[in-house]
Amino acid sequence: MPTISIFFGITIRMFFVEHPPPHFHASYQRYRALISIETGGIIYGSLPPGASRIVREWTRRHGAELMENWNRARERVCPFNAFRERISMNESEFPYEFVDVVGAEPRGAYRLMVRFSNGEEGERDFADLIAEGGPMVEPLRDPTFFARVFIDDGILTWPNGFDLDSIALHDDMKKTGQLHRPAA
Repeated sequence: MPTISIFFGITIRMFFVEHPPPHFHASYQRYRALISIETGGIIYGSLPPGASRIVREWTRRHGAELMENWNRARERVCPFNAFRERISMNESEFPYEFVDVVGAEPRGAYRLMVRFSNGEEGERDFADLIAEGGPMVEPLRDPTFFARVFIDDGILTWPNGFDLDSIALHDDMKKTGQLHRPAA
């Protein structure tokens, strides 16, 4: 699972495939935000003031570990260079659209029909991610295991804990023309 920590009702997550700048996701009740690992400040989204202060302090205490996790996820655990090149962004390209995956239907081999909370959907072939490999991806090479994908709190997740950031996935599919709105 992408969950790193839960405290005072705040959930902290970091994904195996992420977009720059270095950040993690924080959620509290109905609030969601992307938090800078370097500053603890909100990059995008919102949290109530009390939750924001707690997250900033938690980030200050755990910043080195968070940056180590960020680097490990981006460089060694799950390299996915082609995917990262397509989603590489900087802070000037915010705002992102907060979207969740609300549906995922296996379509054979390494393809999924993915539906997002904003009403867009599209078929995505994940063969490129599988081909790049890595220890977390290895089990997904088995098409039966790949088809066991499920949605955990709006995130595509597999039984071994591998997950994909829904914002990065949506942005990648949008940039490559794979999304559309279904006819009514």
